[in-house]
Amino acid sequence: IFQGQTVPQIVKTLLGEHQVNLEDKLTGSYRVWDYCVQYQESSLDFISRLMELEGIAYYFSHEADKHTLVLTDAATQHQPFSGYEVIPYHQTPSGGSTDEEGISQWALEDSVTPGIYSLDDYDFRKPNAWLFQAQQNPASPKPGSIDVYDWPGRFV
Repeated sequence: IFQGQTVPQIVKTLLGEHQVNLEDKLTGSYRVWDYCVQYQESSLDFISRLMELEGIAYYFSHEADKHTLVLTDAATQHQPFSGYEVIPYHQTPSGGSTDEEGISQWALEDSVTPGIYSLDDYDFRKPNAWLFQAQQNPASPKPGSIDVYDWPGRFV
């Protein structure tokens, strides 16, 4: 149980308990959670869930004598990888793949977006409180034809 902490503080506490080398490259400010519980989930699942909620990503930095988990919240915090400024594209006539380093297949992907996204929750301290929230998606090609409803909305 964690009280009065931000997600980065919770993550650092748990990773410290497992002796994980950590580098903090976070630039954002994060809300303080009054009460946060890890229940019936592994530490990795718990940390992943919290970081997803706050928009925090991670990657690993590998060195000869140690490996470091790097927390980040902005794409600009990644360093270019030397020698990969341009990645070769190998088009194969049969549509198969090649053993050469580079990209051998590329596919266009579409996705369906909801017209309305709704959240609801329950606050045991205010059982009659109306916590329902809905947001219209202006990018949806057919507003109102596909709705997404999530419970809990994590308002409390």
